[in-house]
Amino acid sequence: MKMRNFSKFSKFNLKDAIFAGRVISAGIVVAGYGFLSVWLMNYLLRNAWGKLISIAAMIIVAAFGIWQGWLCLKNVAKNNNHDNHVFTKAINRKNSDTREKLMN
Repeated sequence: MKMRNFSKFSKFNLKDAIFAGRVISAGIVVAGYGFLSVWLMNYLLRNAWGKLISIAAMIIVAAFGIWQGWLCLKNVAKNNNHDNHVFTKAINRKNSDTREKLMN
Protein backbone atom coordinates (compact mmCIF):
# COMPACT_ATOMS: atom_id res chain seq x y z
CA MET A 1 0.00 0.00 0.00
CA LYS A 2 1.31 3.39 -0.99
CA MET A 3 1.75 5.98 1.75
CA ARG A 4 0.76 9.52 0.85
CA ASN A 5 2.39 12.63 2.18
CA PHE A 6 -0.42 14.71 3.68
CA SER A 7 1.86 17.30 5.26
CA LYS A 8 2.12 19.39 2.09
CA PHE A 9 -0.75 21.15 0.41
CA SER A 10 -0.83 21.09 -3.34
CA LYS A 11 -1.77 24.32 -5.07
CA PHE A 12 -5.04 22.86 -6.32
CA ASN A 13 -6.19 21.74 -2.86
CA LEU A 14 -5.48 25.17 -1.42
CA LYS A 15 -7.19 26.86 -4.35
CA ASP A 16 -10.24 24.61 -3.97
CA ALA A 17 -10.42 25.44 -0.26
CA ILE A 18 -10.30 29.16 -1.04
CA PHE A 19 -13.00 28.68 -3.70
CA ALA A 20 -15.24 26.83 -1.23
CA GLY A 21 -14.73 29.55 1.36
CA ARG A 22 -15.77 32.23 -1.10
CA VAL A 23 -18.87 30.28 -2.12
CA ILE A 24 -19.83 29.87 1.54
CA SER A 25 -19.25 33.58 2.19
CA ALA A 26 -21.49 34.47 -0.77
CA GLY A 27 -24.20 32.31 0.78
CA ILE A 28 -23.76 34.10 4.09
CA VAL A 29 -24.11 37.46 2.31
CA VAL A 30 -27.38 36.35 0.69
CA ALA A 31 -28.67 34.97 4.01
CA GLY A 32 -27.77 38.22 5.77
CA TYR A 33 -29.71 40.27 3.26
CA GLY A 34 -32.62 37.83 3.59
CA PHE A 35 -32.61 38.31 7.35
CA LEU A 36 -32.38 42.08 6.89
CA SER A 37 -35.35 42.07 4.52
CA VAL A 38 -37.54 40.15 6.99
CA TRP A 39 -36.46 42.40 9.87
CA LEU A 40 -37.14 45.52 7.76
CA MET A 41 -40.59 44.22 6.83
CA ASN A 42 -41.46 43.62 10.50
CA TYR A 43 -40.12 47.05 11.46
CA LEU A 44 -42.19 48.78 8.79
CA LEU A 45 -45.32 46.86 9.77
CA ARG A 46 -44.89 47.78 13.44
CA ASN A 47 -44.53 51.46 12.57
CA ALA A 48 -47.72 51.56 10.44
CA TRP A 49 -46.14 51.85 6.99
CA GLY A 50 -48.61 49.44 5.46
CA LYS A 51 -48.38 45.97 4.03
CA LEU A 52 -47.66 46.97 0.42
CA ILE A 53 -44.66 49.16 1.28
CA SER A 54 -43.24 46.63 3.73
CA ILE A 55 -43.55 43.77 1.23
CA ALA A 56 -42.02 45.90 -1.54
CA ALA A 57 -39.10 46.84 0.74
CA MET A 58 -38.59 43.18 1.64
CA ILE A 59 -38.50 42.16 -2.03
CA ILE A 60 -36.11 44.98 -2.97
CA VAL A 61 -33.66 44.19 -0.15
CA ALA A 62 -33.79 40.43 -0.87
CA ALA A 63 -33.23 41.04 -4.60
CA PHE A 64 -30.27 43.30 -3.79
CA GLY A 65 -28.80 40.57 -1.58
CA ILE A 66 -29.18 37.95 -4.31
CA TRP A 67 -27.54 40.35 -6.76
CA GLN A 68 -24.59 40.89 -4.37
CA GLY A 69 -24.20 37.12 -3.97
CA TRP A 70 -24.26 36.69 -7.74
CA LEU A 71 -21.55 39.33 -8.20
CA CYS A 72 -19.38 37.58 -5.61
CA LEU A 73 -19.84 34.17 -7.26
CA LYS A 74 -19.30 35.58 -10.74
CA ASN A 75 -15.93 37.04 -9.74
CA VAL A 76 -14.94 33.78 -8.05
CA ALA A 77 -15.92 31.71 -11.08
CA LYS A 78 -14.10 34.06 -13.43
CA ASN A 79 -10.92 33.85 -11.33
CA ASN A 80 -11.12 30.06 -10.97
CA ASN A 81 -9.29 29.46 -14.27
CA HIS A 82 -6.29 27.27 -13.36
CA ASP A 83 -4.23 28.38 -16.37
CA ASN A 84 -4.23 32.06 -15.37
CA HIS A 85 -3.58 31.47 -11.68
CA VAL A 86 -0.52 33.13 -10.14
CA PHE A 87 0.84 29.85 -8.72
CA THR A 88 0.45 28.09 -12.09
CA LYS A 89 2.27 30.88 -13.89
CA ALA A 90 5.14 30.75 -11.39
CA ILE A 91 5.45 26.96 -11.66
CA ASN A 92 5.34 27.07 -15.46
CA ARG A 93 8.02 29.78 -15.47
CA LYS A 94 10.21 27.69 -13.14
CA ASN A 95 9.71 24.58 -15.28
CA SER A 96 10.61 26.47 -18.46
CA ASP A 97 13.78 27.83 -16.79
CA THR A 98 14.72 24.30 -15.71
CA ARG A 99 14.14 22.97 -19.24
CA GLU A 100 16.36 25.70 -20.70
CA LYS A 101 19.14 24.87 -18.23
CA LEU A 102 18.95 21.17 -19.07
CA MET A 103 19.07 21.82 -22.81
CA ASN A 104 22.15 24.06 -22.59
